[in-house]
Amino acid sequence: MKESEIINFVIKEEEKEGRRAKDVSKDKKGYDIESIDKKGNKRFIEVKRRDFPKRRFVDLTQSEFMNFVRNPAMWLYVVYKDKSEKWKIIKLDREKVLKGIKPRIISKFEVSLRKEITGV
Repeated sequence: MKESEIINFVIKEEEKEGRRAKDVSKDKKGYDIESIDKKGNKRFIEVKRRDFPKRRFVDLTQSEFMNFVRNPAMWLYVVYKDKSEKWKIIKLDREKVLKGIKPRIISKFEVSLRKEITGV
């Protein structure tokens, strides 16, 4: 699946859960999707595709990481295929992302997808 298809997949899943979501990936905000529920609660979603559980981490750029530091409405959605080749999403709120952070190099930060972080 291409990046645009992954973002569209996540938007459809957000809409199934009663949220309005839009692709802002081209706007250079440091995240890919803005989503809002019926009560006005916002989610700013960074979407990553991963060969999970084979690779149990994702990389964040410095800009993406700083969004998680500064903004409590940030979420990380990790899109992967399960054993039956069905697309799934692991949804991590800001707290879980920051709990799983591990600096690797100056410009990137690794987020662990260990079972105790993801529940999967």
